[in-house]
Amino acid sequence: MACNDFAARATERVLIQSPTETADSYGGRSVSWATVGTYWAIVEPLTGRELFAQQTTQNRVSHRITIRYQSALKDISAISDYRVSYDGRLFGLNAVRNLASDMKTGGREFQELLVEENGPDVHG
Repeated sequence: MACNDFAARATERVLIQSPTETADSYGGRSVSWATVGTYWAIVEPLTGRELFAQQTTQNRVSHRITIRYQSALKDISAISDYRVSYDGRLFGLNAVRNLASDMKTGGREFQELLVEENGPDVHG
């Protein structure tokens, strides 16, 4: 994807959020969500064929979200509990794939977030 294509197509705003666990006065725990960042994005629901292909190889995926590369999101093991908030909807973050329009950037131009709407633990 070229930068100009992305700029023209990235018309949606998404929030990436991380869970923060706190203890309450009764010894229990509660989860709140902190916004890691707000990004311009291309949000695409997957077609039936793409859904079938995705579900045979990995966790359930309902949407693909493309954003500019963010170094904070490069390690999926560190962000597996993150979620994406978009237009009042919540998505569990299942995978991050680094993308580039050429080999010079080493995949550090865009990121594709594979997400599941109302996935596990998105509500905390």
